[in-house]
Amino acid sequence: MVRRLLSKKTLILTGIVLVLAVVIFYTEENWRGRRAWENYRAAAEKRGAKLFLKDFIPADIPDSENYAAVPVFRDLFIKRTDCPDPRATFVLPRLSDEKNPALPDDIKGRRFDVDGWQEFFVKTKLIQEKTESAAGDILRALRKYEPALQQLRDASPRPKCKFQTHWEDGAGAHLPHLVAALHAVRLFTMNAQAHLGIGSSPAARAEVEQAFRIHTALSSEPSLIAGLVRISILAVIERVVWDGLAGGQWPDEDLHAIDPSQSGDSQADWIWHMPGGSGAR
Repeated sequence: MVRRLLSKKTLILTGIVLVLAVVIFYTEENWRGRRAWENYRAAAEKRGAKLFLKDFIPADIPDSENYAAVPVFRDLFIKRTDCPDPRATFVLPRLSDEKNPALPDDIKGRRFDVDGWQEFFVKTKLIQEKTESAAGDILRALRKYEPALQQLRDASPRPKCKFQTHWEDGAGAHLPHLVAALHAVRLFTMNAQAHLGIGSSPAARAEVEQAFRIHTALSSEPSLIAGLVRISILAVIERVVWDGLAGGQWPDEDLHAIDPSQSGDSQADWIWHMPGGSGAR
């Protein structure tokens, strides 16, 4: 009896039965799981929930309505082998042997280093020599970036935004516009700092509004990294607004004009709750 039970034929049959049992078990579980998913999907779609990445991709927009339909953004998505990197369009030069001058920091109570930036732009050859107006020299140095920044100013009235991101690549999608957008915000806010330095708060306000426009443009991006970049943009804007408040350079009418809650961007109404902000006064 034992020999028959342990015979080769019996072991093979037992193995086949076990394999069939496993196959049947997983087949049933797969069927149950697929049925549960289909039921959930149907209910979720009925509620209007988006379940797939393709559902989050913004629809195509006519160029006349698309903020991102400008060369400085479109060129970012063109593969180039013999041309300068378009991502460098908004990037400030760097000094190899020293750090860039200080930017404002509301947490540390550090003001914008206008004299340091004036010296920086002389060293990087964006201006040939210093004048008595450090803020004016900064504006002169930043003229190099004006053609690119002007493209964004001209496009800012366009109500919608869609970048030429290949979202069909999923997590591997190329996102060069996020870095470019952050650098453009830094240029707009540095322009704003310089305008405040020469006593032109309306011009400074206009530059801050352009920085906010970039923040809004990224709101339709279906990626977490875009949200993190938007947070960084708000931090950059907050610092220039704080710096102007610390120096008593913002009149109330300009602060009210750049109030983001008036533009429908409720995510940015932090400006009225920051220490020293108009709301605090």
